Amino acid sequence: MAVAVDVLWPLESERSTAVEWMRRAAEIGGRPGARSLARLISVVQDGYRQFWPQALELLQSDSVEEAPARMEFAETLRKEPKSPQAQTLARLAARAALRDAGQGLHSLGPIPIRQLIDYSGDGALRADIPPRSHGRKVELNDLGTPRQYFIAANDRGSTQISDAVLLPSGSCLVAMGEVGLKLITREGRTIAHFDEPADRVVVSENGSRIITMARRGAVWSLARVDILSRKATPWCHAEISHFAASFDGATWYVVCGQDLYAIDTTSQRFDALWRLPDLGHSVGPLTLASAKLDFVTYKDKNLWLWEYQLPQLRLKSKTLLPFSRPFETVREFRLASCSESGVLDCSAVPDPQAATGSETQSPSTSQILFRKTNGSWNEFLTLGVDEQVVADPVVTTNWLALCVASQAAERILVYSYAKGAKPVLRIEIGIEGRCNPSVRFDGSLLTIADDLGHLRAYELTYGEQIRDLNI
Repeated sequence: MAVAVDVLWPLESERSTAVEWMRRAAEIGGRPGARSLARLISVVQDGYRQFWPQALELLQSDSVEEAPARMEFAETLRKEPKSPQAQTLARLAARAALRDAGQGLHSLGPIPIRQLIDYSGDGALRADIPPRSHGRKVELNDLGTPRQYFIAANDRGSTQISDAVLLPSGSCLVAMGEVGLKLITREGRTIAHFDEPADRVVVSENGSRIITMARRGAVWSLARVDILSRKATPWCHAEISHFAASFDGATWYVVCGQDLYAIDTTSQRFDALWRLPDLGHSVGPLTLASAKLDFVTYKDKNLWLWEYQLPQLRLKSKTLLPFSRPFETVREFRLASCSESGVLDCSAVPDPQAATGSETQSPSTSQILFRKTNGSWNEFLTLGVDEQVVADPVVTTNWLALCVASQAAERILVYSYAKGAKPVLRIEIGIEGRCNPSVRFDGSLLTIADDLGHLRAYELTYGEQIRDLNI
């Protein structure tokens, strides 16, 4: 939607076509929504009166997570035709930009800020503009030690949360299993409740459409949710072994058996636009990043690293992956890949202490390994005696997350790997007790939820906690 608007907007003759899409984008929020909001104020008749409350709410907010949207609004507004109403908003946008810059947040540079002030026509503001700030806040990747957070056993909610996702508007979707799906505000107030059961949530790139997934034995029960219209409708049942946690609004990538499918999410049935058969057994999650689909399969006693270009689903590379351990020692393969970054291996191997004649050996992972694209394997984490990795690792461009459980607590470890050969621990979140956490990256945000009712979110520029809710 936002991409279509950007394509049509330079064409004066097509702007009327783009207006309705822009309204929807502005309602969804985020950077694309802020860009559409600034354009609507300029182009729609009486747009200033219609969209003033929404623009005012954005510019008066001082939240870290909305700083990019405020910057996008200001940058777009200063390029639109001048009007008295737009100039009034430009004054507010300039003050918001100066406030963000003073707090060390991402904001407009010195030249764009001056251009915005010139656009506003406010001579007093131009004269009073402060000198350039004392410097930015220290970013997470520049800190010498990781940020640490801890959730005590008595700090909990009353709802079991199986998954959660932050939407561009700042609201949050919370999956509660058989209880259904809930849309809540930043403060935790319920906006809407959907009765469709939801153990997992798959979200469209712009946050307007949702696929809910509920376990039913060997299959998943699927439903579709339209966030803007607040409607949820049952879809179908499907056998799915692995799936992408997001989709473009029309096509969703899933694995069933040894086959990869591109599912048409607008169809009444579970229809495939593409099917790629016999790729091997998937041994980890499907990773979507920068218009690429990455995953690892096991076939013919070899591991294969796959990279597809989207949306054409064109094979870019199929690479034999050298493995870090003897295959016969592996109880369970668990690998995740991102072609722009590398491959994470937290496969389970039998505990050597269990070799006492008993046939029952509990899977154990003592070494967590990472391999940059075309690099070699490096160990970056050794687990404790009673620790194990729970759930699939989560990998995206420049970031990875692991959930590590012991008898008394769980840890969520967030690493960056933009620099050097090994991932570097940037955030550690300790949760007292066993809690079955879910972890999700959404752009520069990290969302964590669990069955103790914890809902936490962190922005990854500075590592600050932006949600601290018990549901």
